[in-house]
Amino acid sequence: MAPTKSPRLRLLHIRDEIDDLTAALADVSFEAYCDSYTLRRATERALQIVSEAAKTLPSELRDQSPEVPWNAIIGIGNVLRHDYQHLDDRRL
Repeated sequence: MAPTKSPRLRLLHIRDEIDDLTAALADVSFEAYCDSYTLRRATERALQIVSEAAKTLPSELRDQSPEVPWNAIIGIGNVLRHDYQHLDDRRL
């Protein structure tokens, strides 16, 4: 994500990705999710975007919401980018 994007815009990206993914998976069983290459890849991409946006938020802003598991959100992006061969669909 470009460093010129404001924290507000990054938060909007996070919200939009979560909203879109929630809607896409609303009526999907875990079995159907696992059987769908498209849904799995869409989920992975949405989580990559959320992770990247979270990573670039100022720490002062993240500190204002300690209930949000920021490290886990950022960490899943690292798994998706670098350790994808060990990815467990249950973890997503």
